Amino acid sequence: MDSRFDRAQGPRLGFAFGHVLATDAMGENGNEAASLGERILALLRLQNSAEAPSFPSMKLPSHRLAHLLVHAAQAGLHTSIGGRQAFADAVWRNCEDAEPHYREFQAATLVAAAVSIGIDSPNLRVEDTLVRAIDVATSLEARGEWSPEPDVVAATRRAMNIVSDMNACAESPLERLVEQIGAGDSLSQIVPMAFALSSRYQDRRTLTAPLRLGAHTNTILSTVGIIIGAVRGADFLRAYGARAVEEALPFKLNEGTQGALIQRIPYPDDLLGTDGASRPIAPSGPSSFEDAGSSHRTRQRYFPSVTPYVPLKALRDHAQLGRVVFLGELFADHLVHGHKYPELGEHVWASDREWTAGGSFRAMAAARNMGAQVVSLCPIGQGPNARIITQALQRMNIVDAGPHLSGVDNGYRLQFSADEGYRMIPRGTNNGWFLTLSTRNPLPSLASHEWVQSLQALHPWDILWIDGALMGHKPTAQALNDALRVLPEHVRVVFDGASDEGFPANLPVDNVLVSLRIGSHATFSKHFNAGSTLVRHTDQPEHQATALCLLSERHIVAGTADNDALFVRPTLDDARILSPSLTRVPGPSLNPAVTAERMADVHSGTLAACLALGMSAERGILMANCAAALGTPASLSARDAIEAAAQDLLTHDQA
Repeated sequence: MDSRFDRAQGPRLGFAFGHVLATDAMGENGNEAASLGERILALLRLQNSAEAPSFPSMKLPSHRLAHLLVHAAQAGLHTSIGGRQAFADAVWRNCEDAEPHYREFQAATLVAAAVSIGIDSPNLRVEDTLVRAIDVATSLEARGEWSPEPDVVAATRRAMNIVSDMNACAESPLERLVEQIGAGDSLSQIVPMAFALSSRYQDRRTLTAPLRLGAHTNTILSTVGIIIGAVRGADFLRAYGARAVEEALPFKLNEGTQGALIQRIPYPDDLLGTDGASRPIAPSGPSSFEDAGSSHRTRQRYFPSVTPYVPLKALRDHAQLGRVVFLGELFADHLVHGHKYPELGEHVWASDREWTAGGSFRAMAAARNMGAQVVSLCPIGQGPNARIITQALQRMNIVDAGPHLSGVDNGYRLQFSADEGYRMIPRGTNNGWFLTLSTRNPLPSLASHEWVQSLQALHPWDILWIDGALMGHKPTAQALNDALRVLPEHVRVVFDGASDEGFPANLPVDNVLVSLRIGSHATFSKHFNAGSTLVRHTDQPEHQATALCLLSERHIVAGTADNDALFVRPTLDDARILSPSLTRVPGPSLNPAVTAERMADVHSGTLAACLALGMSAERGILMANCAAALGTPASLSARDAIEAAAQDLLTHDQA
């Protein structure tokens, strides 16, 4: 029997399977919040029982777009993509309308190509098949009348980028896809949604998330079933409960299948190498943190962004310099100092040093000292604490973009430093003893809405800096996650994870650089896969940094105790398998008055500014190392001093 037989049966069984899942067969109550997993379990229970299955009609849905996609699948079943002109002709002939417009032809070719490639290519993954199908649709000449509808192929690329930009720690892609792609009455939404869900079909979060795809759930899930069936085969679907669906069909799957295969011409360009491994599907290129000509393949997305970021070097003489947009919290810091920390019941005298802006402010100040334009998205209220913060922003020429809150003041932090610490706490006294007490106010829903609007307006040349401390407070963490759902795909992010409060579920994979300090094993166990064997190999700084890169799939900048930084790139091989590459970036010795932990915000703020000014990541890390070494809690160095220190380091290394 033809080895393609099972996959050739898959589209028809997949269509019926998706149709049943979408129509709440199996006694579902019509609640669209029911998940795919719940519906599949119902099918499996029926499959294993003696109860006679009863399903709604398996006839084609009445929606004309559904008809179009089903006929496109038939074209893919009967036609190989080996001859592109013949393939395009077959898709055109199978369109139900005599003259479909161009966007309908695009949608039909995407589905037909996915089916055709899936049937002919046994060793390709679902996502690999989908990427090749997009390439086929892109290569075909336009057919049909012009239509004002959005470009279906471009929307499908974007949808595939969205799901590839989410790692295992992300929330279900369903909500983000509905928000950014939509599930309305348009092929530019239906087909991209079907492609994206197909690529994540076995994802636990996809299967268990509430299914809220709207009026076209049937068309979307039927198309998903068609694609999964063509790539994975009918047997794969039977294991999900499709056997019960198959038994209720008014026809036999094998009827006509063998005949269709006999008529097909095998795909001439062998998709497999001599060793049986898949050829590169969508080779990665350099990320947005590298020069355009870089050989580092670290871009996580399958396709370049529709709106690309501004290149680092070549266009900087002619392009607008980037802004650093800060998303964090601001406090009024009250600094006091005493000779010793009081023991239980003891009273000590302390000197009142000053009131100053705290929280994310030092990171902003570090970015301004580098010459970057800085915009604050940190909430500011009304009251004495807010006035201290506002005045500090004005002195540094930092743009206060809100959100502005009425009826509440910003929190304050009492920072008590002492020459000697409590005797029961084994701490050295060279750098003094430091205690911080903080207050904070809840973030109103209005502020969360303003964050969403601000992030949607970010430009390709901007850098978004995020304070990981936001994750330590549930309302602000939720507001941050909500805002990140709408983050434009061209935006580059520096995430300051030094607080070790966690990673936002919706923080993208691509275009993200995580800045943190070496030494906290909790980073691995709390925020990613705690059961991973990688967690047990964290005794060396290099192991810690590499493990975090593997677990998070992101660029990592890990500062060490001696002020060097370990820069780990999530490099991808031909099969898009992550293989991190590590570079140690030197740094000067720290000022005796500070610790690396206390200069972490200066480091990440300087790095974000360097990226906004067009420097590569490695250059920016070097400058950040120098800024952290030269700074003190009371003052930060200017750009010329930082550049001089960086040059001294480079000269020393070359010597």
